[in-house]
Amino acid sequence: ERYERHPGDNLISVLLEHEGDDSLTRDELVATCTLLLFGGHETTTNLIGNGVLALLAHPHQLAQLRSDPDLVGLQEVTIWETSGPGAPPTQDFLAILQKALSARGLHYAVASVSNNANIGPVPLVTPCDPTLPVGACLATLKDRDVVLVNEETPYLSWWGAKSGSYTAQQEFTPPVPGAAPISFKRGWASIEASYRGLPFRFVNTHLEAFSSDLALAQASELLAAAVPAHRDVVFVCDCNSDPLDDSVK
Repeated sequence: ERYERHPGDNLISVLLEHEGDDSLTRDELVATCTLLLFGGHETTTNLIGNGVLALLAHPHQLAQLRSDPDLVGLQEVTIWETSGPGAPPTQDFLAILQKALSARGLHYAVASVSNNANIGPVPLVTPCDPTLPVGACLATLKDRDVVLVNEETPYLSWWGAKSGSYTAQQEFTPPVPGAAPISFKRGWASIEASYRGLPFRFVNTHLEAFSSDLALAQASELLAAAVPAHRDVVFVCDCNSDPLDDSVK
């Protein structure tokens, strides 16, 4: 509504220009904005910014990261699937990362994957063939949490990849008639590993960002599902800890 009253130099204003001209419905417009919120704004503000801040505040961890880590837990490893004439190619950020690592002479195996969000398809306004109506090009956001293993680390072995989805999930229903609820479908991925004969479990997850109560419920589910008796466990996560309410997280 804000950009309907006061159009600006932004993507939402461009989308609004196409509404009602047989190319973009209000439902499609809201769905596209929802995709941008989860796939763009949330990732940029919470994951990248907080991750950089945490590393700058803990330089010893930054130094370890810059070396060759043996096990890596990645969150929000997205795939942007696109289709239609003039649409940009699909972007798989796990494949992009592996190619970049290989170019540096580093070799990491994809050991376990949690397939999370699958949002879309929604109309892709630009870039696309300008002679075609909005909706001729489509985009889908897929999210994953991934465990990587350094294949060149001596005395390190791994097996038993597992993954799961939480029962407790945040849902958002776009404010348009008949719209289906959207969920990020958060989950976890794990492997069994051994280093110099010492066994342990490595677990990676991404807890809910928009609700501390749901994040706590997900953490409780994870502890029940992924913590074995008499076995050391290494947890890595985007935990979305709440500095304003430490009674919850």
